[in-house]
Amino acid sequence: YARALLERGLYAADPGVVDAALAERARALGVSSDAIAAARRPRSPHAVGVPLVADDGAVVVRAFEVVFEPVDERATFDEAAEAACRAAIARATERLVARPDARRYRFVPCSPVALAETRVDGDSLGAACFVSALSLFTDRPVRPGVVVTGALVGERVVGVGATPAKVRAAREAEQLAELEEATA
Repeated sequence: YARALLERGLYAADPGVVDAALAERARALGVSSDAIAAARRPRSPHAVGVPLVADDGAVVVRAFEVVFEPVDERATFDEAAEAACRAAIARATERLVARPDARRYRFVPCSPVALAETRVDGDSLGAACFVSALSLFTDRPVRPGVVVTGALVGERVVGVGATPAKVRAAREAEQLAELEEATA
C-alpha cells in the first residue's frame, strides 16, 4: 500500500524535484522504474512556481510552463484564468521584435498527473504566465524556485486573493528545497 502511494506521488511530482539519492532510495523500496523516471525528468527552464489555493484554504505550489500547441489538456481553467493566461502570453509577445503567434501557446502544469482533476480559477495566473512566456520567447531561463502570483492589469501586477497564504506556501516550498539540498 505504501509503495503504491509513493509511486502515485512520484508520478505527480513536479519535474526536477527528485534527486539521484532519493531515486535510489525509492528503487530500494521496490518502486517502479517508470514512476522514478517520471519524477526525475528535467525541470523546464521556463517553469515557474504557482501557488494554488484549494477549497479548504490549503495552498500548494506547483510548477507551470508556457508550451507550444498542441498540448494535452492537463488542467481545467475557468474563463478568468484562461483569459488571464491568453492576455499574459500576448503581452509577452508584444515585447519581442519577431513575434510568435500568441494564440498557439498555452500555460499548463508541468506535471500532467498532479492537476488532472483540478479546476484552476481566477486571474492570479497572469503574472506567472507572463514570466514563463517571456522566458520561453527570449530563451532566458527562470531561476529555479521562483514562485509568482498576481494579476496583470495593463503594465502592472496587482495583488490577488489569499496572498498571505500563498506567500507562506512559497516560503515553505523554498525551505523544503533548501532542506533537500542540505540532506543530499
